[in-house]
Amino acid sequence: MIRNLREIAEDEIAIKATQQARPSKRIARLSSPYRYRLTQQLGDVFAAIGLPEEYERRRDELLLQSYKLKESAK
Repeated sequence: MIRNLREIAEDEIAIKATQQARPSKRIARLSSPYRYRLTQQLGDVFAAIGLPEEYERRRDELLLQSYKLKESAK
């Protein structure tokens, strides 16, 4: 799960290379299935804020069980 999030200032975000305040170089790009999954995971992180640790533990157990079922069905 995604847990290490860092805040950045709004003026440090650029949509186009010409908008960049500081020079930088793109080293990677996420293709569609990975980009959408990352978005889902970020949503899960923010939706779970304030929930007890027991919830997260149980959620992780269920995800692991689901993954094992998918793997055994192959």
